[in-house]
Amino acid sequence: MSNSPQYIATLRSRGLTIACLRRTLINEDGTLCRPGIYQLSRDSIPLARELLAIACQGA
Repeated sequence: MSNSPQYIATLRSRGLTIACLRRTLINEDGTLCRPGIYQLSRDSIPLARELLAIACQGA
């Protein structure tokens, strides 16, 4: 996902706590990069389930 930071920002604005761990890697082009690895906090799991249920009702 090339727009992951925007999606994470949207989820955070809805009350979820999401940590971002940065990793330093060399990509397939040989360029140094620092992708983020996102992790939902345990405390946010109930709210995430609630938001997902609401989203699924509209599908």
